[in-house]
Amino acid sequence: MRSKLPNIALCFLATAGLAATAYLFFLPKQQGAHAEEEHVHEEFVAMTSEQIEENGILIMVAEPGKVQTVVSAPARILLNQDKVMHLVPKVNGVVHDANKWVGQRIKRGEVLAVFESSEMAVTKSSYLDALKKEALAASNLEREKQLHERQISAVQDFQNAVADQEAARIELELSRQRLHTLGLSRREIDALPDADPTLLRNYELRSPMNGIVIEKTITKGELIDTTREIYVIADPSSLWSEVYLFPTDFALLQEGLELELIHPNGNKSMARPISISPSVDPSTGAVRLIAEFNNSDSDWRQGMYALAELKGKATSVALAVPKEAVQQIEGEPTIFIYKEGGFELRPVKTGLCDHQCIEILFGLAPGESYAAKNTFLLKADHGKDEAEHMD
Repeated sequence: MRSKLPNIALCFLATAGLAATAYLFFLPKQQGAHAEEEHVHEEFVAMTSEQIEENGILIMVAEPGKVQTVVSAPARILLNQDKVMHLVPKVNGVVHDANKWVGQRIKRGEVLAVFESSEMAVTKSSYLDALKKEALAASNLEREKQLHERQISAVQDFQNAVADQEAARIELELSRQRLHTLGLSRREIDALPDADPTLLRNYELRSPMNGIVIEKTITKGELIDTTREIYVIADPSSLWSEVYLFPTDFALLQEGLELELIHPNGNKSMARPISISPSVDPSTGAVRLIAEFNNSDSDWRQGMYALAELKGKATSVALAVPKEAVQQIEGEPTIFIYKEGGFELRPVKTGLCDHQCIEILFGLAPGESYAAKNTFLLKADHGKDEAEHMD
């Protein structure tokens, strides 16, 4: 009887061992199932309606939209070459005065420099001589006309007087045009008969436009000829921006292209493309684009650099959401779909995008509600839940 007890005990222990093994076998499966439930729970951010409102989370309905392709590129600010003038004197002479300096604003007609020129003295004197000859010829014609009407003088004398007056008039007009060519205004020319004879040698170089002196190369006492550039004047109220585009962006080079310049201080200016190079720069593989923009507030200066944003034509897409609606979670673009009690995380596939909108190709259905604003708060809550789970 006693010899059988150990056998019974062994059977009991074996049975207990099998039960323990069975328990251990099933235990991991139960834990795994629990982990799976928790993982599913992680793809949902619980949030009440009050919390949604307090956090400023905007809920929108998925619908079609438009996406405008935008490319950013560096831009360099240039002078508008259509508003730059390189000035040279029209007569040889010695610089008597040149008091306009680089950076100084000037008005059209303002004197930039005064020269003493024998050529100018001769041209003015020729005009005054032609003026006297024309006056004399006109007086002779009037006298011959009266004599002819009274049949006192011969017809030939009257005809000669008409011819002389016409020749004198032509010579006077030529002299006047020479002075115009040298830069004298009609008012200045008309004032010459009463001018001081000692000032006839003075030649005044005047600005042909409103603008700023950007270059000056003369000083008092210099002998200057008509081949030397002495002033450069520019009107900075309109400038150019130079942008280089690479082959990946050539699709933007079409009618309707918009260009916006962003100043280093954050201000923005719209520019109008006026020139696109027909060839590619062999050294860079890029195409040069020139755009004109308004600078009446003098915010921009030649030589500055800026960021240019080039915008192509807007493209209609089946679904578009605000850029803020898409968050990168575990390396995947994700949208927060609104459900009762919170938001479901859903990976999506994106397409075209601009600074405001992004196209959704897959993962979002028309009519579905999603979080469109302050989604970074939902991403933060999701990350917090994951961190707590890992702890």
